Amino acid sequence: MNQKGSQLIGGAVTEEALASSKSVLAASRYTSERGLQQFFTPPIVAEWIAKTTKRNCPVFDPTAGGGNLLRPHSDKMRYGVEIDKDWTGKDCTYDVLQGDLQEIYPMARRVGLTFPLILANPPFGLTWKEPTFNDGKSTNSTVLCYQYSLNLLDEYGQGVLICGTDRLDREILPRSEAEHIYATIDVPDLFGGNVDLPCSIAFFMKDLKTGRPGLFRTLRNAADLDDELVEEITRHRSASGMIFDLSDHSEVQRLWNALKDEYRRSHKSEKKPEYTITLRGNQIKIRFRAFQEIALHRHDHRLLQVVRNLDGLNPSYFAVNRGFWKDISKLLDEGYVTISPDSKGAIEKILQDAELSTCPLYPIKPQQRLGFLTDAESVLCTKDSPEVGLVKGNRYPVFARSRVATERGRKPKVTLSGEVEMQEYKKTRKVLEIKVTPEEEFEPLHLTESEQDIQFLLEHFDMPDPGDLGTRFPDLVESERERLDRIARRYGFQFRNFQRDDLARLLLKGGGVLCWEQGCGKTLGGMAFAKGIVDREISQSARRALFIVPQDLVPQWQREAQRFFRHQLQVIGGVADARRLYRRFKENPSAGGWFITWYEALSRNGRMSEVLPEKVWDSGRRVRRWNDQTQDYEESPVMLSSREYCPSCEASPREGWSPPICDKCGHAHFRCRVKPEYTWLTNCFKQGVIVVDEGTKIKGDDSLTSLAVRGLRCKHKLLLTGTPVRNYIPDAFWLLWWGLGDNSPRFPFSYHGGKTKFTQDFAVIEATYKDGKKSREKVLPEVTNLAILWRLLASSIIRRRKEETGEDLVPRIFHEIRVPFGTDQRAQ
Repeated sequence: MNQKGSQLIGGAVTEEALASSKSVLAASRYTSERGLQQFFTPPIVAEWIAKTTKRNCPVFDPTAGGGNLLRPHSDKMRYGVEIDKDWTGKDCTYDVLQGDLQEIYPMARRVGLTFPLILANPPFGLTWKEPTFNDGKSTNSTVLCYQYSLNLLDEYGQGVLICGTDRLDREILPRSEAEHIYATIDVPDLFGGNVDLPCSIAFFMKDLKTGRPGLFRTLRNAADLDDELVEEITRHRSASGMIFDLSDHSEVQRLWNALKDEYRRSHKSEKKPEYTITLRGNQIKIRFRAFQEIALHRHDHRLLQVVRNLDGLNPSYFAVNRGFWKDISKLLDEGYVTISPDSKGAIEKILQDAELSTCPLYPIKPQQRLGFLTDAESVLCTKDSPEVGLVKGNRYPVFARSRVATERGRKPKVTLSGEVEMQEYKKTRKVLEIKVTPEEEFEPLHLTESEQDIQFLLEHFDMPDPGDLGTRFPDLVESERERLDRIARRYGFQFRNFQRDDLARLLLKGGGVLCWEQGCGKTLGGMAFAKGIVDREISQSARRALFIVPQDLVPQWQREAQRFFRHQLQVIGGVADARRLYRRFKENPSAGGWFITWYEALSRNGRMSEVLPEKVWDSGRRVRRWNDQTQDYEESPVMLSSREYCPSCEASPREGWSPPICDKCGHAHFRCRVKPEYTWLTNCFKQGVIVVDEGTKIKGDDSLTSLAVRGLRCKHKLLLTGTPVRNYIPDAFWLLWWGLGDNSPRFPFSYHGGKTKFTQDFAVIEATYKDGKKSREKVLPEVTNLAILWRLLASSIIRRRKEETGEDLVPRIFHEIRVPFGTDQRAQ
């Protein structure tokens, strides 16, 4: 049976319910029927109870009604739940949350809301259900309210429960939770003449002492509840346990307000639901409600930070961080966060499509597989280790995620004056933290990427094998090998085995980074990749290839193209050539061909930008100004300058004027301006192939070379370099961004802000402090979070040294040169 408003609903009224009132079904001034909760604690009893407890602390009544139990306590510290809206109006004497306690309780537990004092006078004879209590079976409201109150108490909190004496003896005291009750006062006339059911007042507390005395119990009438009994209860409480108010009233108020807002929101029919995770454009947006943020922080503050860090990222980020999506999915199932349907669908589609694009190119060594533990739920033990609870052949739960680790300290610094002073610093890095849970009686193993921990993992566990293109997509790889074989036969040459395998995998991916050491044939590899793509594509506009190389290598590339593929590379040497090519492709969209240019021609040659001198003009408006000579006001024209206003539309900087360009009207304040070559080629090879040799030349953030290459759009990109990383891992960002794609599953970092995220993920950042304030921040030449970096690069980069090819690249010719012994040598 349940209660709604002032009425009893949902089944027959129990005997206890009928016995509790002479007029359960009598008319009241609120409704046509009288409900059980209209009989509240008499003021004299509430006042006496307040004497036995603290008054100046937050106090909570889970079934507050009119608030009689709360009245003797401080005005601004009364909190209560009441389902009957008749008692929750403007005249309510406590901070009320109108709603069903059975729905509010789990929400309060989720945000960790507790009170130092709880006073409860629950309705008699109702039937409630709680999934975590009594196996989810129906339970009497009094029994369940006591359980709720006990669970919502602070660590050193106390509470008072008013209930039927018979219910207390039959269903509460026999339970194990009754050990927290230290005193009981049986008061037969507690509610006066309206209630015939004998009632009791039970005092309970959270903290218990060992060797505490037994339950104190006595019988009194309501009129006999005096100060002497208060002292007796206080003595018994002190002997039974400890009470202490550890609460922060402002924190209690914050949690209470969050709980109220969330409960009201959940019962409001909204046309547009609010989601924690949404998509805006191609970016993930995170927006927590106060209740969600508090609940998730209490559940796992690290997961809260993980979700926050997703803000602004592309959904492709999950393609190489599937463990994070598992975390999010679990939080979704548990109700800590919500996600819009379109966002969830987009992420799941990306994960499905990323099977091929994120698959490693070649088999991964065991020590490089640690990053794939983020996807695993368990790991197989391969070696016994009884001291930590590992048994060979068993599988153990594993949890691996990257977390931010900080190191603080002081180091000496030599000042300009030559003095040595100690400087505070903080190093920040991401590290992979691995948690393995062995047998129950043993503590979990917490491991990192330290040399010792990696050795332990490799010795005791079978690292998850993600496979590679050759094992997961063998037919597709073989088809690309056959394509290369046909190309070689057509032009009368033969690939080396390693060249054939590497290029087949890159063709299957549609692009990547080829890091062959000098002498392995990068020039041939780049051209063979372009030829393979051109032969595979059906669209005529895709049969275009552009090679960007250093200027001194242009003749070599032309010779190699003629030698191997009988192609003549058409040179694009400047703006005029680029403009002609642009017009040719515009007039004939099916035109194709192979073209070559160099970095300087692409970014600098023909570039011209000459700004017009400052222009001053009369705006046509007049203002009155004081003239000191005439001692009178005179009308003067308002003159404007191109330094501050657009000469065409007179827009101010706030309206879009950013000299020498106006964003509002498009005016360009140039005497002469010639755009560089790459601006004409931006979309010419959109469906074709672009191969960039010596890719490290585009590592700069603001260099003209880097900006020019990054401005070219293309479907298939191949970047050639012998040294992808030099000194600092952030130097590789623009190479990877251009070669693998903006916010793609293979490289989930964006053009805007992506390098900062990449640096935070894989570089060590050191901040120095002076007088407690950050004075400088720099990136150190160290790589961190290496397991995740290996995972990221394994799907897109092929790094091969000469000794790793398994072939003699150049025939060895031995020349025997005889050298006569020296004098000392001959003497020996």
